[in-house]
Amino acid sequence: MAQSKCTSTFECAQQSVDAAARADAAVQALQARVAKLEALETSLGNGRILAMIQVKNGQLSSTSSPNVSFDQTSGLVSFPNPRNLAFLPVVSDTNDVPYITQMHWIRAILPPDKFIVRAKAMDTGDRTWPPHNFTAVVVGFETPPKTR
Repeated sequence: MAQSKCTSTFECAQQSVDAAARADAAVQALQARVAKLEALETSLGNGRILAMIQVKNGQLSSTSSPNVSFDQTSGLVSFPNPRNLAFLPVVSDTNDVPYITQMHWIRAILPPDKFIVRAKAMDTGDRTWPPHNFTAVVVGFETPPKTR
């Protein structure tokens, strides 16, 4: 904003005070934006492993995290999430054979502490069935602050 030429000492002083107030407001707005971005960066880099799951032949393996449950019929996996973090499950196929003909996928994510896994043939997605051999890791994240 261009300042008009002042005609008195008082007017010049008032224009200076106004300009300083505008500059201070702009600095405060930038500081707030930087704080929000730093909080977002911290929270995104603050992932936590909530659970590790291994299912072999339809049964939950003892190598899975404590307090994890798995229902083979429905494919429902439950895990502890005491802080109710937002989470993302990642599933991978496993089997003790030279090749696999099926794949596992996440059918549903059910916050705060469940997800459903299903299996399907690699040649078609039309047929699905309960999962049998897969691993999964559940990564929890602090909810990032809302930014505008």
